[in-house]
Amino acid sequence: MKRLQYITWQMNARYYDLDWFRYNKVKRLYPKWFIRETLRLVPFYAKRKMALALGLRRSKDFFKEDLENGGELCKGVI
Repeated sequence: MKRLQYITWQMNARYYDLDWFRYNKVKRLYPKWFIRETLRLVPFYAKRKMALALGLRRSKDFFKEDLENGGELCKGVI
């Protein structure tokens, strides 16, 4: 079961990358929500990407962290 959760987490991480966030239709339909979510999530994901790039953390570390936090940010970063 945990392997399936990890594969799903990886799939979401690949789909919901920063390019998706920049180019989706949501920002035109819900601009206030989009700005609020951008201010909340972009710094979070940037920190994760930096930790991965520097070799400080692994994607499985983020997977475990997301599961412990109730899955609210289970869009991962890989």
